[in-house]
Amino acid sequence: MILDPVDYEAPPPDAPDHSGELVAVGRDHGLRLTVVDRLTGPTITRYRLHLAPGVHPDKVARLVPLWTLATGVQVRFVGPPEETTCSVEVPNVTRSVVQLGQVLDVDRSTPAFPVVPFGIGVDTNPVRTPLWKLPHMLVAGATGQGKSVYLNAVLVALLAQCGPDALRLAMIDPKRVELTPYARLPHLVAPIATSAGEAIDVLAAVVETMDARYREMTDAGAREFDGPSLVVVADEFADLMLDKDARKVIEPMFVRIAQVGRAARVHLILATQYPKADVVTPLIKQNIPTRVAFRTMDHTSSNVVLNRSGAELLAGHGDGMVLMNGAARAHRFQAPLVSDDELVRAVAAWERHAPPAVTPEPYVPSSQHAAAVAAAQAAAHAAREQVASSAPAPVVSAPPSVADEMRAEVLAQARSRVPLLEERIAVLETALAVVLETLSDNGIQLKEALS
Repeated sequence: MILDPVDYEAPPPDAPDHSGELVAVGRDHGLRLTVVDRLTGPTITRYRLHLAPGVHPDKVARLVPLWTLATGVQVRFVGPPEETTCSVEVPNVTRSVVQLGQVLDVDRSTPAFPVVPFGIGVDTNPVRTPLWKLPHMLVAGATGQGKSVYLNAVLVALLAQCGPDALRLAMIDPKRVELTPYARLPHLVAPIATSAGEAIDVLAAVVETMDARYREMTDAGAREFDGPSLVVVADEFADLMLDKDARKVIEPMFVRIAQVGRAARVHLILATQYPKADVVTPLIKQNIPTRVAFRTMDHTSSNVVLNRSGAELLAGHGDGMVLMNGAARAHRFQAPLVSDDELVRAVAAWERHAPPAVTPEPYVPSSQHAAAVAAAQAAAHAAREQVASSAPAPVVSAPPSVADEMRAEVLAQARSRVPLLEERIAVLETALAVVLETLSDNGIQLKEALS
């Protein structure tokens, strides 16, 4: 058994009822609100508010800074599902740990159609989706907010459902940290790539494998490939995208896999802690329909991942939002925490059954494809050599002066404080708007208030 048994006797989260504070703040500002529903999840409690006639949801949204002051925690406003209701989310004092076994139903999943877990939602129901419906996923979040733990949960979940005959893995790990425990898996089609050159080799072979599967499908008159799924996992792909020379080769292959990989059962999972526009480019974003965001540094990063703000207000430590393929709204969830024992068991269980894959080419469905893979790898090697030869020679300059070092340190500190200042300005602007609207509702103009 790979997964830990579910602890059904675990204590529930400590979630005090803030209904009184929410209603009182609204009443103090002339808004009649009624709490009609309260859902307590592992990390947050969601309150559904009924709005009195004439109360617009925009007016309720402006109360968020005041609710945050009243409750002592960061409150998040959720857009109205109906015209007369809206929801707010309040973090619990303590959260309950989510186990992978709570999200993943191994008994009902099959190796041919594995399930990708997200976590437990606010309604305490599991949030998950079949791999074929994914079919590609972006995972992003600031450092220490749960991205790497969640990536491990996805991999352990896939290993708990599929053997090497049903699942093949291609891994790219420029940091040489997160994916190292999986280095001896028999599912691997090649050693884990740790450099831009190795990543180019792996991606080129994956693209050729995908094209070969399409040729087989054409010959058989099939609309979908009947064979093992091939999942490409790239952790911290920002390291590859920020290398301008390597990016010219790697980005088109990411896009190619995302555009046409689904029918060939080739899936792409990209993870980064730098969800910026120059990393998650429009072409990549457009072709990856499922996107997971953990807490981000600012609303700009949240917009890059989810096309909307909100991820910057998450509670951290695995508290995430997922915009699923075809969904109009993002779902909030608490990601599962994979124990070290589960990870070790998942890898050891398959190490005992087969030796680790050491061949550089992915799954080869026919002998005719072997020559095509070799040709693709040769082309990739030539591209890599061209990238290396075109790299500019390092410039040797004089050591920086003390003044230069001090200037650089001051600029770095100033840049690090910009997101905090922007957040404070946004809160003050919202609070000022509430004050001005209250004055206006009472017939007091700004000029009169200042006199």
